[in-house]
Amino acid sequence: MKDNYDELLYMFSYGIEMEKKIANGNIKRLNTAIKNCCRDIKVLDSLADPLFDTMLGLSGIGERTYLRFIKYLETFNPAEAKERYEMYEDSMGYKIHLAYVAARLAKDIHKGQVDKTGKDYFEGHLATVGRKGFSWKEKTVGFLHDVAEDTEYTVKDIIRLLKRGLKEWKASLNEQDWKEDFDEIVGQYPNERLHLPTKEEWNEIEEALNLLNSRTA
Repeated sequence: MKDNYDELLYMFSYGIEMEKKIANGNIKRLNTAIKNCCRDIKVLDSLADPLFDTMLGLSGIGERTYLRFIKYLETFNPAEAKERYEMYEDSMGYKIHLAYVAARLAKDIHKGQVDKTGKDYFEGHLATVGRKGFSWKEKTVGFLHDVAEDTEYTVKDIIRLLKRGLKEWKASLNEQDWKEDFDEIVGQYPNERLHLPTKEEWNEIEEALNLLNSRTA
């Protein structure tokens, strides 16, 4: 048993060291490119993208440099910088918390509803739609796309309840045991850090819910 533990510990330590070597090499090259005012986005991406592997890996190294890259990119191409920042937040799980709140809200609101086959409506339909979303926003809308049509709640009500749920989570990050019931349903674990959606992102979610409701009305 001890031999297996020692081997596992060695492999873990070795993996961290390898990640650090990879990250440090890319960090150095990316910092040099920024210092030299490189504006070739393909070149910058080729140096920055590998940092995702280490940021999400065992070492967690490279995040500070990746954010520096985004800040630099913003100086000459704000649209590309925004796209990469949103991808960064999505990949790191900084905003997936809202999808958890949405799934929980949808399950509560649709409680007792069944589909045509008699199966629980959330488990049989909404959970599948939400899980298939590629981003935290798509998942959030997926879980809640039928609420405005099938219940007495309006889209405004839904947004208000989402904001309340997210505010409560942020106020007590370590007291959200209920989220474990939705890990498999959401399909991405929430980061210990929680980034609140921007006003623009809230508007996008509200617009999407209104659009889906008007299409099925």
